[in-house]
Amino acid sequence: MFEKETVFILGAGASWHYGYPTGEELVKKVIEATNFIEKHLNQKRRSAFYGDFTPDFIAKAFPNTQNDIVESTKSLLDVCENIRNKLIIINPPVIDYFLRDNPALQMIGKFLIAMVIKDCEYKSLKEGNINKPTDDRKKANDHWLRFIIYQLLAPRHNNPLDTENIGHHLCENKVSFITFNYDTSLEYKIYQSLSNTEVINSDICNGFINEDRFIHIYGKVNSNDRSTIESTNTVSTYNLWEQFNKDSWSEGTSNKMRTNKVFLDYCYDLATTKDKNKGIKTIGGINGEKHDNEVAINNAKRKIEAAKTVYILGYGFDKQNNELLELGGLLNYTKEKRILFTNFGNHERINKKAGKLFFDDYNAFSGNKLVKTHEDEDYYYEKSIKNVYDAFAYDFDAI
Repeated sequence: MFEKETVFILGAGASWHYGYPTGEELVKKVIEATNFIEKHLNQKRRSAFYGDFTPDFIAKAFPNTQNDIVESTKSLLDVCENIRNKLIIINPPVIDYFLRDNPALQMIGKFLIAMVIKDCEYKSLKEGNINKPTDDRKKANDHWLRFIIYQLLAPRHNNPLDTENIGHHLCENKVSFITFNYDTSLEYKIYQSLSNTEVINSDICNGFINEDRFIHIYGKVNSNDRSTIESTNTVSTYNLWEQFNKDSWSEGTSNKMRTNKVFLDYCYDLATTKDKNKGIKTIGGINGEKHDNEVAINNAKRKIEAAKTVYILGYGFDKQNNELLELGGLLNYTKEKRILFTNFGNHERINKKAGKLFFDDYNAFSGNKLVKTHEDEDYYYEKSIKNVYDAFAYDFDAI
């Protein structure tokens, strides 16, 4: 078990193994989502059941149209076209800054992100890691959380034979997860494994999965409650996207059109909920929205400060995210922590950012410098140039 305070900080590279996009891929998929919206709305306008297929969220998103279906539909089409054209022209490396700099597009932009996340969620549960070639998806080593789950269920170090009380000790693990990702693959995979372990009853499992242990800095498209997590893998939830995403859907029946409507409303509600622990938030927010997540941010900072070991996985060391959590002050070498981070491909840009953050030295991890420690000071820093799964499999010491 995790007997010393341990924190995992996760970027997009950690969720990539579970079929979710990196920053640049998310931009491409949002562009694709605007095309899906246009197909549905254009098909709707040709239907005799015009009003029946109008998503309810359009009236919420465009209240100035005064429930005029024609005007509200046109407004959504205009915003989608605007988002698509701007993304193609600007081609931003991540969508967060794009939405920060285009506040009028943020609401629909977040809705489109939710569509992408649910699409990836459905496909990855059904097919495996969709970021890999089809033939490699099911057989690939991607489930890096298996290493963490193994440690969660390990007996106490001072009593390795006490296997009968593993379930009771689960919530005593001193481990937390801080993620910048919108998806909830982290909670789902851990919950799935724990709930299929005989010595862990449902109350213990639910107690482990809570908002305090799993912190989403920019919100999420699902909640952590048991009913939501359990429904993640049900056919009924994903039939919505499957119907919407069929190549022939635009030629389909009115039932498919109503299914599309339900799916679109579902995604809008996921993205724009007023719950401070849910929904999608972006860098900069809307009218100071970022500060609505102040409780989560402060909680994350407290956990990082108390941690003895910090794993930083698939994270690009974005300057604003570093500053948001005050990582420079909390993780520099004077704090005497054990820091292990990934830089898949050994990119010098990441090496420089990490070196500056931890040691105020751009060259601290340049080239093949993988470990930095000091015999007179109690700190240890290790870089893996492998992906997250292989970092745990081959580089990082047993956790």
